[in-house]
Amino acid sequence: MTSFSFFAMLIISSSRENSIAVFVISLIFLFVGFVFVMILQYGYQVLLLRMLRNEYVTLGFLFNGFRERKRIAKASALYSLGFILAFIFCQIVVLVLKIRNPDFFTGLSLPELAGRIFAVYMIFVLVLLVPFSFVWVCLADNPNEKVLRCFKKSFVLMKGRCFRFCGFVIYAGGFWLAAAAVIYALSLFLPKNLSGAASFLASIFEFAYFIAAYTAFVRMCMAVPLFYLNVTGSLVEIENAGKLPAPADCLPEPISAEVPADAENIEKIATSAETAASAEAADSAENGSEGE
Repeated sequence: MTSFSFFAMLIISSSRENSIAVFVISLIFLFVGFVFVMILQYGYQVLLLRMLRNEYVTLGFLFNGFRERKRIAKASALYSLGFILAFIFCQIVVLVLKIRNPDFFTGLSLPELAGRIFAVYMIFVLVLLVPFSFVWVCLADNPNEKVLRCFKKSFVLMKGRCFRFCGFVIYAGGFWLAAAAVIYALSLFLPKNLSGAASFLASIFEFAYFIAAYTAFVRMCMAVPLFYLNVTGSLVEIENAGKLPAPADCLPEPISAEVPADAENIEKIATSAETAASAEAADSAENGSEGE
């Protein structure tokens, strides 16, 4: 998503002609890229959800969205509209800043320019799409539900929990997210033209950023289904799954070891039946004599 967003925003922010054609090309590029990435994101969320539930998992689950392409492609296209709207709002902000302060973007390096635009862009993305963060897990848990109903269900589950959810996702990134942010900030102060040992150290610096950002991303993605399980109460069931009562506690009272053998049981039952029959016959005879 970052690659597609960066490329499209770079076209539209650095183009000398803010023509409609450039804008439309950027939107089309963004939309196609987001739909493809969102289909993969569905499979990724399914994979993580199954891992949290201790269910069978293979890398093939990453491509589940392509197996259910009709339903998931529709959801991905609808979800991607949120990114496109965020992009449009971001472009409006950029144009307003250019009009009010023409020197706002001049003299900035490429990382600084991309960082500022991306920060504005992400604000709109969070506002538009955080309430629908559970769409993919809702689609996975409700295979017979329509796409719009899953969007509605995600909105209902996230109602009143958006800030807590964002805090939990950032908390999940933890040390790695903080490390990636620090390394990125320091990279803005590196000289542009490096050679020799300095260039080698800069490449190590970039590699460290990649490892930190990737690890933080995985942890933050895992936070989505984890938060979902907690909201729906499924997490408690999973935690209690290993604390089931022992089989003996689930059974009725144990049968006494002094139960007589089958032959003795039959004899006792027959004796009881004969006694009951004799008592009934005696009662009948006595009642008959009283009637006479």
